[in-house]
Amino acid sequence: MEIAVRRNEGSDNKVVKLLMLLLGVKVAVILFLVFAVGLIFGPLFLLGGLGDIGAEWSKDTGSWPDGVEWQPVEEIPVHLMPHFKAAEEKYGIPWWVLASIAFKESSFRPTPTGPSNHTGELARGMMQFLPSTWKTYGVDGDGDGKADILNPIDSIYSAANYLAANKAANKGSIRDALWRYNQSDDYVNEILAIAEGYRLQEAWQRDGYGFPLPTTNPRYTGSFGDPRDGHSHGGVDIVCDYGTPLLAVVGGTIRHSTSPAGGNEIWIDAPDGMSYFYCHMSQYVARPGQRVSVGQTIGLAGSTGISSGPHLHFGIMVKGKWINPRPFLDKLLK
Repeated sequence: MEIAVRRNEGSDNKVVKLLMLLLGVKVAVILFLVFAVGLIFGPLFLLGGLGDIGAEWSKDTGSWPDGVEWQPVEEIPVHLMPHFKAAEEKYGIPWWVLASIAFKESSFRPTPTGPSNHTGELARGMMQFLPSTWKTYGVDGDGDGKADILNPIDSIYSAANYLAANKAANKGSIRDALWRYNQSDDYVNEILAIAEGYRLQEAWQRDGYGFPLPTTNPRYTGSFGDPRDGHSHGGVDIVCDYGTPLLAVVGGTIRHSTSPAGGNEIWIDAPDGMSYFYCHMSQYVARPGQRVSVGQTIGLAGSTGISSGPHLHFGIMVKGKWINPRPFLDKLLK
């Protein structure tokens, strides 16, 4: 064993001396240090030992991750909706965040039991509380005199209580409060993405929206996310005849743009920060800066830009990110 070590040391010395002769002392020392750092820290990165270095950055960006679908895939049970909103009023946590946790954790089922964690505890109930956490934050939400971890109404108020306490402890950051709920950046991003979908769907139902074309039976030829010339399709394509009126889906302010791909483009900027996008138009009708109302004709369909025939490309942008407009469009025709 001692002989082998000495042979290795001798071999290493020969390598260092050769480097010094060929490259000079300074360059050889730098290369040797780089090699040594790689040997020490490389395995840590491969094994995830320093994985949290990037986590702090992504946790605070506020952006939605690519590949996370924004819209909820399940309706909120009608009998729970008043309690989500009442919990928001009491604790200041948006109801759509609470509903997203319930959807993510249990699909609104009241009594599931989760896998054990490192302490051996089992998460329980609609919001998947650990019993030890429930002892601190569990509250009697329905007023029956007891805080029951398997009672979905109690769990709604208890989750709001937990998030409010952690939000206050972290300078008002709902993102940090959610991170402490699960301690996963991916979890936080998914909850916030689903929550935004719930918020927008309620706004659409409340404010009244119309379909962008005069039809109740649309035919789609392009889907959101389809590969297009090295990038993802940021909207949906709907077949229509040349000159078909394009209708405002929401009240807002008109903005014009043009591009080689989209040709004649028009945006409706809604008061809530959403932007609705139409392109390939043959003609503008609404003027830039004009206020339009739902159902008003804003342009005529065409095939300008990169297009194989007359159709409407329709997109929705939220916070600088394209989102899938199909759930929105499908709801408008129900």
